[in-house]
Amino acid sequence: MKEGRPFSFKEYFKLGREQAFVTSSPAKRAFLSLFGTLQINPRIRSGRIISEILKLDLSDGPTILDAGFGYGLAVFALSRKFQSWKIVGYELDEKFVNKAIQIKNRAQANNVTLFQKNLNGMMDDKVFDLIYSCDVLEHIKEDVAVIQKFKRALKPCGTLILHLPLRYELSRRIFPWFKNYDTEDHVRDEYLPNEIRHKLETAGFHVDFIKYGYGLLKGELAFELNNFLNTNKAGLVLSQLITFPFSLLLGYWDIKHPPALGNSLLIKASLRGNK
Repeated sequence: MKEGRPFSFKEYFKLGREQAFVTSSPAKRAFLSLFGTLQINPRIRSGRIISEILKLDLSDGPTILDAGFGYGLAVFALSRKFQSWKIVGYELDEKFVNKAIQIKNRAQANNVTLFQKNLNGMMDDKVFDLIYSCDVLEHIKEDVAVIQKFKRALKPCGTLILHLPLRYELSRRIFPWFKNYDTEDHVRDEYLPNEIRHKLETAGFHVDFIKYGYGLLKGELAFELNNFLNTNKAGLVLSQLITFPFSLLLGYWDIKHPPALGNSLLIKASLRGNK
């Protein structure tokens, strides 16, 4: 994975391998070490973010913020390949933070710094060349205030990359039992393209593009197959194992060939020299 080059299947395949450092199950540890995360959803989202980051013309040794790093897939994938990059991660959930710190220490990811932090409490001022955030804003009531804090935290000409779910009612599903699929801790009815554009422009960003992800017969199908039997934990793991090869390929196809219409939004915004 090199800056300015396409996101390779090899790097996509590695996503989540570091999770092996924080599991006590020998079988799970072996699987993670070989194949990366079994969950296709975070793999697709992180891969899409990384794919766009690789297209940027970043300065030597940039400072980057992962705002709400969760499992840390993107953090450790970038750390692994770009030793000169300074990568900072903010995450509210203490369990995610503790696991990520263990991974950082075991992987000797010395260019990574992790903090337990509420994004509403960010006080950074012109620190970061790039901020990216993956499926986080829909969990925050004061999303506009956080976007404004992102603007303040970016250096002049800095870049913001967001991945967000499309408005729930507009999401297209394949299997009937996913028609009412919802995430309980979303504090709003997800996002529309014009809505997030307005919020970013109001905060002072220039929206470079809004693209779609999770096309119906690629990313969405990969997600639904990966969660085909999600009524209990045993069924979920079984469906993930059985469908993993096919879901994996579909997910990468969705990243490499974004759909014209999909169930998620990828947004790139910039300050373009704003002072």
